[in-house]
Amino acid sequence: MLGRHYSFKGTIVHGDGRGRKLGFPTANLSVDNPDKLIPAKGIYAAECVVENEKHFGLLSLGSRPTFHKEGEIIPEFYIFDFDRDIYDAVMQVNLVEKIRDEEKFSSVDELIIRMKKDEKVGRRILNKQIN
Repeated sequence: MLGRHYSFKGTIVHGDGRGRKLGFPTANLSVDNPDKLIPAKGIYAAECVVENEKHFGLLSLGSRPTFHKEGEIIPEFYIFDFDRDIYDAVMQVNLVEKIRDEEKFSSVDELIIRMKKDEKVGRRILNKQIN
């Protein structure tokens, strides 16, 4: 209905480093506008613009239930094929398609298996956008 993908901006802040340890380093975002509506919790195929470059990846919106009982919703962006320090940069996120709802996993290994599956699905969705 917008005629474009829903988007929001945030500043990249330090997290606890868990994504990197799991093999999926993420950029944690502090949303710049506290009144901005953020979509439902879940995993999304998305694109981002950071330092004037467009990248593709997965956005996780959630409270990380595998590791925390409750907490604030944290946007975390896993950029495909990217390894650069971008702390304090502003990132615009454009949501392309929701992949699934947020889930709590019984183990870290189970979470990693699902993250690998999400990456495959996300790449397939985003390849359709590019081509």
